[in-house]
Amino acid sequence: MSKLRIAIIGAGPCGLAQLLAFKQAEQEQRVELVCFERQSDWGGLWLYTSQIGIDVHGEPIHTSMYRQTMKMNDHYIELNGLSNTIV
Repeated sequence: MSKLRIAIIGAGPCGLAQLLAFKQAEQEQRVELVCFERQSDWGGLWLYTSQIGIDVHGEPIHTSMYRQTMKMNDHYIELNGLSNTIV
């Protein structure tokens, strides 16, 4: 039986939640997971940056999020994004 291949588009809050939901199935080798993220690090709207104005893709930055206010209960948020030990 072949593995189910799952692609998650975006590693923001919803994408990370889906990756965590499929993590056990991946460990049991029932699925193959891949996540695509446009930004340089994981986190989406939770990715803390002090940058304002325009991002590297020429898009305006629309956020007033603070790194101290957003995190998943059992995962630490580093200064420049979510810890890469999540999945």
